[in-house]
Amino acid sequence: MANHREFEYLLSLVGPLIKKRETYTAFSPTQRLAVTLRFLAAEDSQYTLSFSYRCGQSTVSQILGRNHSSTCIKECICVKPPANEAEWHEVSAGFWEEWQFPHCVGAIDGKHVQVQAPQASQSVYFNYKKTFSMVLLAVCDAHYNFIMLDVGAEGSQSDGGVFQSSEMGWRLNDGSLDLPNSSHLPGTDVDMPYVLVGNAAFPLKPFLMKPYGERNIPHDKSVYNFKLSRARRVIENAFGILAARWGIFRHSIIATEENVKSIIECAVCLHNFIRKTGDRKLNLQYCFPSFVDQELLTGELVEGEWHDIVAGENGAIIDGPRMGARNAALGVLQQKDTLKEFVNRPGAMRHQDNIVRIRQGIIPLQ
Repeated sequence: MANHREFEYLLSLVGPLIKKRETYTAFSPTQRLAVTLRFLAAEDSQYTLSFSYRCGQSTVSQILGRNHSSTCIKECICVKPPANEAEWHEVSAGFWEEWQFPHCVGAIDGKHVQVQAPQASQSVYFNYKKTFSMVLLAVCDAHYNFIMLDVGAEGSQSDGGVFQSSEMGWRLNDGSLDLPNSSHLPGTDVDMPYVLVGNAAFPLKPFLMKPYGERNIPHDKSVYNFKLSRARRVIENAFGILAARWGIFRHSIIATEENVKSIIECAVCLHNFIRKTGDRKLNLQYCFPSFVDQELLTGELVEGEWHDIVAGENGAIIDGPRMGARNAALGVLQQKDTLKEFVNRPGAMRHQDNIVRIRQGIIPLQ
């Protein structure tokens, strides 16, 4: 996972909690943390770990259980949304500077993490790809750090359905997440709320923008879809980094429902820990530039190397079904059209028209 210095720092955070929850003294906090990290990162089974550390499988199971190391890690490195308006503005500034999409406070998506068939209620975890899964719904910032998380929904649900029933969805709907008040779009006097960006599976809301879905859309809508896609692709890459770097996601997770949820949350927390705490060398090892999707000056999109690592039928993280959302209110449609006008004119980036035409095949790639 990390070099010695980062391991020692992580141990200093979680070690006291691990020690406090010890039910036996055979394994030190250092050993428990090492077992947990190896289980998450190296694709080792509990049987292999028990052999490597010369202990019983029940001991390994207890170390990995929801009341031990993984829970301690989550408590020390929790994923939480920005605490105040200034922090939300910082997230928005990142999306504007990196991806040229205004008033964006996060990219949202859901992924299905494949799990062993639960002993009870199997049908609710049975997804459209004929496997069993638990849904990981997440929001990330412009730099692939997760800022909101909801884990545990059954795989039979769509991304939009999971969002509507999640605490995240409730808090966005009732305003308790305290997003910044609407303000003028950059360089204009046009007032606009702050929003998340998502794909077609999500409902169109004042706080959630998604692409135009109709076919043969005019050029200005294609430009809007392109600009939104650039911002939304950050969450796709964040999931890709997570699955490529933490081997637990490259096969079906075998554990109880509660432990699966804890394992997923723990891996996400450790992803943030490395991204935010690790030194420059460690971060380059964890996510070097070619590891994520890149957009060339010609307009060509080059897939990041994480795609090759997690590709194939055995990958444990899969997309959810793309389901159409209900009709949106007129005011939200007007808000979307206003954003479209902004990204086509005052908020335009260089060569965006040519890039869109290249991707549509209207003009050849140079």
